[in-house]
Amino acid sequence: MTEEEKKHQKELWKQDRARERREEWEKIRALGAGARLQYFWDYYKIVLVIVLGAVLALYFILNVIKGVRTDTLLYVCVLNSNELDPDTELLREDYIQARGGLENMQEMTFDSSLYVNPDANGTSQADVATSMKIAAFVGAGTVDAFIAPPYVTDFEQKSGMYMALDDILTQDEIQKLGSQNCLYYAPEPVDEDESAKNGPWMPETEDKSADEHKSGLPGSEDVSAGENKSDLRNDAGSTEGADTAARADAFVLNTEAGDDKHIYAVRVDQAGVFGNYHIYSDTPVWFAVIGNAPHIDETLRFLHFLLGKKEENNNE
Repeated sequence: MTEEEKKHQKELWKQDRARERREEWEKIRALGAGARLQYFWDYYKIVLVIVLGAVLALYFILNVIKGVRTDTLLYVCVLNSNELDPDTELLREDYIQARGGLENMQEMTFDSSLYVNPDANGTSQADVATSMKIAAFVGAGTVDAFIAPPYVTDFEQKSGMYMALDDILTQDEIQKLGSQNCLYYAPEPVDEDESAKNGPWMPETEDKSADEHKSGLPGSEDVSAGENKSDLRNDAGSTEGADTAARADAFVLNTEAGDDKHIYAVRVDQAGVFGNYHIYSDTPVWFAVIGNAPHIDETLRFLHFLLGKKEENNNE
C-alpha cells in the first residue's frame, strides 16, 4: 500500500468516526433526560467509575497529606450548648487573633456538635454515637478541654475524664478563683467497675441545708427553689426529658475545698470574655482539662483568655 493509499484510508476512517459520533449525538438528543442518563451509564459506566475512583483517591491522598502536615494546637469540645447557633467559631477566631494568629498549617478546632445525656445510660443511637465519639477522641489524645454546664461537668468528672488542676493553676489563681466560688472540687473518681455498680448518673441528693447548697454564683442563689420546681414537674407527670432538665437546672457543683478533694474545673462565665458569646444561656459554664490533653500550655493559655488574664508573651 502506497503512502497515498494509506493517507486516503486514514481520511476515510476519520470520516466514518465523525459520522458515527454525529449519529450517536443525534440519538442522544432525541432521548429524554432520564433516558440520556441511562444511556451514558450503560455505555460509559466503566469510564465514570474509573474517574470517580481517581477523584476519591486524590481526595483521600490530599487529606492524608494535610493531616500529616497540619499541626493542631488546640481542640476544645463545647458540650450541650443550648443556643441554636452558638458563637463557637467567633470565639475561636477571637482567641486566634488574641494570641497573635496561626502559622501556616496550624489549626484549632472548637466542636459544639456533641450533646451528652447523663440520664440516658446509652439507650439511644444518638447517645451511643456521642459516647463513642468522645471515647475515640479522648482515647486518641485529640481533645484538650471540655466546656460544659454543671451536670455534664460532674458526670464526665466521675467517669475519670478530667485532669486535676491543683498543680496546674498557680496559688494566686487558686486563691482568687476560690474566693469567687469558681473552682469545682471533687474526690478522685472511683474505679470504672465500681462506678458501674452505682447505676445511672443522678445529681447528689444528700440532705444539706440551703446554705451548704449555695455556691455564691449567679443563678444558684436559691437551689432549693430549683429542687422544688423539679418536684413540681415530677408531680405533674412530666416527661423524662423535662424531668432531666429540671434536675440539671437545680444542679450545683461543689466549690468548697477539702482534704480529699481536688480541683477539676474552673467556672468561666462570671468574668472575662466568655459572657460575650452566645453559647449557653441561663446556666453556669465550666472549663475542664482532659486527663491526657496533648496541648497543656495552649489549653491554659486559652483558659486565661476566657478569664480575661493578660499574658506578656501572646505572640510566642
